[in-house]
Amino acid sequence: MPTVLFSQDPTPHSRLANSLLWMARCQGEVQAAGLHTRLHFPWAAEMFQDFLAPCSPWLAPLGEAAELFARISDTPLSASAVAAFSHQMSRETTSQANPHSPDEPRAELTRQTRGGVTFVWGSGEGLVFREALDAAAGADLLVLHEPFGFHYGRPRFPTKNLGPLAPSRGHIENALKQQAQLNPEGRAACGLHIRRGDYAHWRDGEFFYPDAIWRDLCQQQLAGGAHVSLYSNEPQGALCRSLVDLGAHLCGGSAAEDLIRMMVMDQVIGPPSTFPVVARMLARFCLGRTLKVVRLGTVAQVTAGADARQGSRLECHEESAL
Repeated sequence: MPTVLFSQDPTPHSRLANSLLWMARCQGEVQAAGLHTRLHFPWAAEMFQDFLAPCSPWLAPLGEAAELFARISDTPLSASAVAAFSHQMSRETTSQANPHSPDEPRAELTRQTRGGVTFVWGSGEGLVFREALDAAAGADLLVLHEPFGFHYGRPRFPTKNLGPLAPSRGHIENALKQQAQLNPEGRAACGLHIRRGDYAHWRDGEFFYPDAIWRDLCQQQLAGGAHVSLYSNEPQGALCRSLVDLGAHLCGGSAAEDLIRMMVMDQVIGPPSTFPVVARMLARFCLGRTLKVVRLGTVAQVTAGADARQGSRLECHEESAL
């Protein structure tokens, strides 16, 4: 079976949860099939060393993968180099065929030989990992760029696949200790996942809530006696500062730190996102506890809910349990 390299686009936010889901699903499929395929994710090895436990196989030396990639790309292996290579291959692929509609799932696989290395490259939300492995039979290297899309309900693999992706016990104990210090009364711990930045444009801003909605939601939780923690990709913004003034606690750590701290919440409220979904999975796997994830509706739904219920802005539903 080929060595597999995963490619991921660099973005202003970490996409930690997306990465962990890609890794868990693909690793699970390899294990379930009894394959001995070597999987490498340079983005994770470079970006998440402070999150992954030192024994994680995703931090293993790249070895043969680095050599194979250098031979087909004339570039040393790195996360940015694999992403650039994937985009180059995408341009070559689409120039040879009719481009797909953005609304259609894509499953592109191309086989080439460069520098004596046979490799298969693939991309697209329609791509199935096992199909890609089968198509790469006899090849030396399989390069997959962001291999599948996400549904924000129940992930399609068992949580035991998260084992190699779990944070170290020390990280988890630090999060538990910090939460106990911040919330010595043991009040219900509520996390608000305030996703800004890219959400202003994702799905045409359907889940980019006005500040007033977040303030109302924070006030509701505080008035109900909860201890409120804020998780945001704009922790220094005016919104987070205003919520801190109301009495909320701003976590404001790295993506990895925030994900671990989110694991010890009782519930997390926010827009559709893989981040709290992964936190819930890790809370179950690492701590044996249930983290309730409450997903807000669209801006229109939340606003309509406020109008219908005379000021109650919360329009949401709980994610399906694992």
